[in-house]
Amino acid sequence: YRLLAGLKVTNFITTNYDATLDEEFITLNYIRENSVNTSEQVYSLRRLHRFIKGKVEKNVWYAHGEEKYPKSIMLGYDQYCGTIGLLNDYLKGNYKLPNKRRLDSMVKRINGRNTQIHSWIDLFFFTDVHIFAFGLDYSEMDIWWILNRRKRMLVENKLNSLPNKIYFYMNDLDSEKAKLLKDFDVIVVRVNVSRNNYRSEE
Repeated sequence: YRLLAGLKVTNFITTNYDATLDEEFITLNYIRENSVNTSEQVYSLRRLHRFIKGKVEKNVWYAHGEEKYPKSIMLGYDQYCGTIGLLNDYLKGNYKLPNKRRLDSMVKRINGRNTQIHSWIDLFFFTDVHIFAFGLDYSEMDIWWILNRRKRMLVENKLNSLPNKIYFYMNDLDSEKAKLLKDFDVIVVRVNVSRNNYRSEE
């Protein structure tokens, strides 16, 4: 976590419920911005903790909820399926922000270069995404759904190209999952971490 917090990265998406990464930013003398919160009680499209140190900003997006709010923790098909319904609304332009503003569809936003970040979902379309320390099990339906939808936007000729790339880092990956990720235009990077010595892989 100390290595992660020290990266020159602005946005972090976590499926963990604990606040360990938050604590690392506090240890590194970042101040949590209390004005950033969420009106979401159950789902977590916009669940964000922001940390500031000088002009440096770090955003931690809790995609699967957080332990402080037990109802938000992503457990079971009911929560996963409900989340996918919201993801679908978000990408189609049927999602309302707390101020009642309705966002344009993702296709329209990409074509219009409207890359403002309102949710961790936007990061999968507007910024390079590096996925690691995450097995990407098939039960993680929300993430697989986004990767699928992202690719379908290209296949259905709604977009000519996407402005970002997605990378998946793994030291051991079965051939079926590797092929599926390739089909979804995810770049698989094989990394050999020996005895959990992540520092040697910097």
